[in-house]
Amino acid sequence: MNKNALRKQKYLLELQKEILRLEKEIKYRNWANIKRRTIRNTKIGLKFMRLLYPYIISMVLLISGGKLCKLGYPFLKDDVKLYAQIMTEIDSLGTIRTERVYGEPTITGNLTFYDKWLFKENNYTRTVKIYSLNNISMKSILKLMSSEPLNIEEILGEPEKNIIETTNKINVEEPNEIFLKAVIYQEDKEDYIIKKETTSDNVATTLTYIMLELLLSAVIFVIRSEISSFSFISNVNEIQNQYEPVDIEKLIKKLEIKKDNYNQLVR
Repeated sequence: MNKNALRKQKYLLELQKEILRLEKEIKYRNWANIKRRTIRNTKIGLKFMRLLYPYIISMVLLISGGKLCKLGYPFLKDDVKLYAQIMTEIDSLGTIRTERVYGEPTITGNLTFYDKWLFKENNYTRTVKIYSLNNISMKSILKLMSSEPLNIEEILGEPEKNIIETTNKINVEEPNEIFLKAVIYQEDKEDYIIKKETTSDNVATTLTYIMLELLLSAVIFVIRSEISSFSFISNVNEIQNQYEPVDIEKLIKKLEIKKDNYNQLVR
């Protein structure tokens, strides 16, 4: 083998060693960059959590408090338990009518006093008085209707409404006498149905939570600015500088040149 062939063979061996070295170096730096990115992203994530945790805690406490106050969850439609609402209507003639519906608790019951019709100035008029039955038992209501003389205001107090009804014609077949009608609402806790919260109710609940959280977040931001020097952006910039990726582009270009040289020599 002549001297030129020997020099070429020696050069090819050196190129092979250099190519292997560069490939190993590039592989090592790739793994190093993966490690650096992982550590960098983890640290940035932790700083982000530090930035957000007061607001996350405030939201959790807000939602927990809302549930205690039966406000429900935001964004998700809750299961709503609707209890049976029993309406009982009793009058002084002994008529009793009941109706059962499922829904939210209704208004307080009331007792209506109808006076006799009086003919005056070509019209019939009568006085109607409406009394509240808040916290009045059924037994007391029945006793009140059967009492003589009527002592409504001694038991129920002043009427909530005083109405004068006027008409030019009355039903002569109906007895024209003092008439009482009580409407009582009761809730049956043993009888209920479960249905999904309506969209409008859920939107209202969600907006309430958002407004409260914005207000609470503003308070937290002001307090935090006063008592802490933490800066998320400054921390992120520091971490990115500390874990900046190792440059491998130059090594890749150098490897490509070495491989081209090797391939040209072995042709």
